[in-house]
Amino acid sequence: RSTRAVWAALAGGLAFRVVKAFIDPGLLVEPPAGEFHLIAKAFLSSGVFSYDGVAPTAFRLPLWPLTMALLFKLTGTTAYLAVVAMNFVFSGLAAVLTYRAARRVLPEGWAVAAVWLQVLNPFSAHVDYSANYEPLLTLLFAALMYLLVRGVADGGDSTRLWLAAGAVTGLSLTCRSSLLLLPPIVTAFLP
Repeated sequence: RSTRAVWAALAGGLAFRVVKAFIDPGLLVEPPAGEFHLIAKAFLSSGVFSYDGVAPTAFRLPLWPLTMALLFKLTGTTAYLAVVAMNFVFSGLAAVLTYRAARRVLPEGWAVAAVWLQVLNPFSAHVDYSANYEPLLTLLFAALMYLLVRGVADGGDSTRLWLAAGAVTGLSLTCRSSLLLLPPIVTAFLP
């Protein structure tokens, strides 16, 4: 029963995003290549983390441009819609992790409601149509939330869970540097 409810929520979230594109077809128009896209294309063609494939840059954090470069390599295209599709997948995975975390601490109905709230969030649906890192960051947050909830619910005795939570936090820092504030905040809630 709960699996069907989660699949229904994911389908509803996808339908919501498709309807958004019908309402605002401008969402499907490829924007001018932004910094992340330029770095990903340059890295793919030259192996240099740069805007032009020549002069290396450290101005942008690496996770999102490298994720885009991997997508471009795997799909054989640098098209904007490939990034949008990847963002849809990231949002769906984040919703599943949200459900799994919520199911550990809330009744089943509330856990399913958490998935619906996540997939029908208008801001999240809009950001999925961007070439920016927010959907990946949301997935990393959801993974961290799931690991922390699981670690606390299991009594905090699993070293592997805490190492995984640390790894996800570290990976998140390669996507958004302001997440340096995350470890002290999270630590306050640990048992």
